[in-house]
Amino acid sequence: MQPLAATGEQAEGKPARKYRRVSRHMASSSWMAELRAADNPLTKRKKYIGRYASEEEAARAYDYAVVQLAVEQLRDPGCTKRNFPDEIISEPPATLGAKQKEHKTSDFTGVGWSKASSKWQARLGAKYIGCYESEEDAARAYDYEVMQLRVPDATLNFPKELVSARPVSLGAKQQERKTSDFTGVSWHKASSAWRATLKGRHIGCYASKEGAAKAYDYEVVQLRVPGAKRNFPNELISEPPVSLADERGGTQGVSCHAALDRGRRAWIR
Repeated sequence: MQPLAATGEQAEGKPARKYRRVSRHMASSSWMAELRAADNPLTKRKKYIGRYASEEEAARAYDYAVVQLAVEQLRDPGCTKRNFPDEIISEPPATLGAKQKEHKTSDFTGVGWSKASSKWQARLGAKYIGCYESEEDAARAYDYEVMQLRVPDATLNFPKELVSARPVSLGAKQQERKTSDFTGVSWHKASSAWRATLKGRHIGCYASKEGAAKAYDYEVVQLRVPGAKRNFPNELISEPPVSLADERGGTQGVSCHAALDRGRRAWIR
């Protein structure tokens, strides 16, 4: 079976491409597959699929991705242009990133495996950029740093792609998770839990932000604090959420909320 022929580029001195949406990734000497705007009539967005050891693997990865996209968008997969229209591809080929993750190596410039965090790490010389779940995100973070610092003669991993923003590193994502918009709620580093406080008075530590926020609201209602803002003003909280101290049996056999009840009486007096 003959694959779908792509327009020849040999006349321009570039490597000839036999397959649709497959191009040579010169930095890593691998083959790259992508979806383009014409393949995605709903959003008109490009999508990077992955890098592959062979041109044929990249072509089959494109076929699999374009069929899956058509199914998701309730379009007839039979109307899509594919490299191997007579083949049913039930699983996509493994990307080089997935294969290399097993061996913890990378063909991308400035990207290496961090054994300490078990993640892909991006570096520009001695400068640490961040750790990422995917090899491609680390490579794009490296490219972004190179462009921001205007490093002369630096090799970009995606030279045809404008990386307008650095991918969010895992450290930044984790930092986001440790902030709260709820009143009276903050991250308690020592216990690795969410802490609820009312005017400097400790209420308890909780597994979730929402649990700490409801504990705060419960205390505000019990103490009838004038002018206090509640996190869930339309919700009647008849019982306080169970704190981590209560789940673990409290301190010296006394539950956290039993201690708070005594504290409330002292507060009211």
